[in-house]
Amino acid sequence: MTPLSDALTVTQRRALAALEKAYVAGNVEAETLPERLASFGVNDPTDVAFLLAALDVLKEWGVPAPNMAERVARENGEPKRATEAQVS
Repeated sequence: MTPLSDALTVTQRRALAALEKAYVAGNVEAETLPERLASFGVNDPTDVAFLLAALDVLKEWGVPAPNMAERVARENGEPKRATEAQVS
């Protein structure tokens, strides 16, 4: 990967998280969500349909969309505590 592709991936994740929060909060309409996702490279119709369905569940049940820190922790595993980390 290049620094540019790394930056794009990070920025896409942030944009996706922001759009998810806006949708769950009622600030983005379902009709415009696919177009907004496609504008930054998220355009697989199956993935978009599943994402919209999952966000609708979050919206209906009043659960906030996960924040970026929660996403990173899940993707990278929970950070180790200082007592668990190996000392080099």
